[in-house]
Amino acid sequence: GGWSIGSINTHDPICRALCVWGECVVISVQYRLAPEFPFPIPMEDCYAATCWAYQNATALNANADKLIVAGDSAGGNLASAVALAARDRGKIKLAFQWLIYPCNGPEFVDSPDVPNADGYGLTQRGMKWLWDMYLNGTSDRSNPYAVPHAAKSLEGLPPTIMITAEFDVLKADGVAYYEKLKAAGNEVVYKDCPGMIHGFFNLGKFIDEGINIRDWFAENILRVVGK
Repeated sequence: GGWSIGSINTHDPICRALCVWGECVVISVQYRLAPEFPFPIPMEDCYAATCWAYQNATALNANADKLIVAGDSAGGNLASAVALAARDRGKIKLAFQWLIYPCNGPEFVDSPDVPNADGYGLTQRGMKWLWDMYLNGTSDRSNPYAVPHAAKSLEGLPPTIMITAEFDVLKADGVAYYEKLKAAGNEVVYKDCPGMIHGFFNLGKFIDEGINIRDWFAENILRVVGK
């Protein structure tokens, strides 16, 4: 939750569902939270956990050749950053990145005419507040591990499976990142979900679309990396 709220417990139901649905090992990372632990601490916690999972794949009954990073919203930012770090540092190789309405650039909530700024759950004001807690001032805006949109190049990233929501203040952010990934020559499967708001993926208890999107993910994950 915005790099600053939530825990393993708040997201345990969706992680368990993904484990069963995807027939995969799911590791939920309880990274340290802003504002007490701003960037780069959450990102480096997630990168360290990804390296640990890679190194311990056999003990986890997992396949190191099909290592995935995934996240929604701020988690999508962290997954994007870990994918960039994995490419740059060369210690691990990812099979793909799974991005669910990521927030990869604070500039997308800066202007006064941001689409879906209010009335759809996550607001422009709320998102700006969360960015302010995560970043250490304007200098971090040029660091791609904090702001993936700031990367000089997005070449050489793993295949990406990504969604945005139609009525989400982060939609323009996600669309722009998808377009940059494609322009850099990466394989990207993308879907904008009509009628949906930010967070709908975790609302399967209340709306069918939160469950139905899993079938779309499953179809495309199997197509990209196999079972």
